[in-house]
Amino acid sequence: LAGVTLNLVFAVLVYSSLFYVKGRPVLAGTTVGRVVTAALPSSAQSLTSLQPGDEIVRVQGDSVTSWTGIQDRWLAAPGDSLVLTLRRGVAVVLPIPAKSPDRLGALRALQPFLAPVIDEVVPGKPGAKAGLAQGDTILSVDGAPITQWTDLVGKIESRPGQPVTLEVGRAGGRQTIIATPAPETTGTGDSARTVGKLGIGPAQGLEREPVGLGRAFQEGLAQTAFIGGSVVDLVRGMFAGRVSTRELGGPIAIGMAAGQSAKRGAEYFLFFMAGISVNLAVINLLPIPVLDGGQFLFLLGEAVLRRPLSQKLRERLTMVGLAAILLLTVLAFSNDIRRALGI
Repeated sequence: LAGVTLNLVFAVLVYSSLFYVKGRPVLAGTTVGRVVTAALPSSAQSLTSLQPGDEIVRVQGDSVTSWTGIQDRWLAAPGDSLVLTLRRGVAVVLPIPAKSPDRLGALRALQPFLAPVIDEVVPGKPGAKAGLAQGDTILSVDGAPITQWTDLVGKIESRPGQPVTLEVGRAGGRQTIIATPAPETTGTGDSARTVGKLGIGPAQGLEREPVGLGRAFQEGLAQTAFIGGSVVDLVRGMFAGRVSTRELGGPIAIGMAAGQSAKRGAEYFLFFMAGISVNLAVINLLPIPVLDGGQFLFLLGEAVLRRPLSQKLRERLTMVGLAAILLLTVLAFSNDIRRALGI
């Protein structure tokens, strides 16, 4: 497990160093974009009184100047209720105790205002194929005005596999671009639905908040845990059929992503390297015999049985593991080739 451990230690050190030198990234602004009522806990129904454009100025009496500050204070505030104060002088009371999981559920349902400006365009996805670029502002979709990013998401998700007409503002003037959102399935069982995706991401207006060495280390640990949890969820989703296996990438995809991160600067490249290191740690812990996780399972089995596993059993399990890794390798390379060819 030494290699896996060092993968995680490397990620923590990189993230912590960047947070200490550059500061902690915080989402600027405290303006509400929307409240996702479908995901709202019953104890947080008072959030439905919030309107797009409302500005939160205090959480539990403490002033907040960023969305990250709202999140931090929201989750840390003590007591049996939570009070939000808006710029227009209205107070919203949420009767949710500090230790209740509804606190996090309510926070997830509350989304910040994000301008409809593109910051990320994933190569090979419909947005990139149609000609969308970083810095583009989406002005309208099929003639309907777009005022914030969530408006754009709603329009695109409702049109899987159907062409949409985008009016785009960029340095050279307004342009009309036609793109066809790729259909993707989200959720499972009765909640499964097909939505459209263009493969673009918003400019989030991140700012830097200086932090001390101790806080930087805490943030590094939290970032590593978050990335690791995301990878675990992705692997679970693939095995459960909730996530398409086409999301899997190989060396070609890694090389392309590394090149893109390097173009954006050393900080982005280091973040990418740390993320890859966490990915390697999680993948190596899978219970597949030829990986570290599989070998660790062999050792656990021997500890329980108080004797070595039979040579024949080890050989058979190793062959099964090798076959699984070869299949994953072929799948990853085929996905990379499809992306490169735009298939």
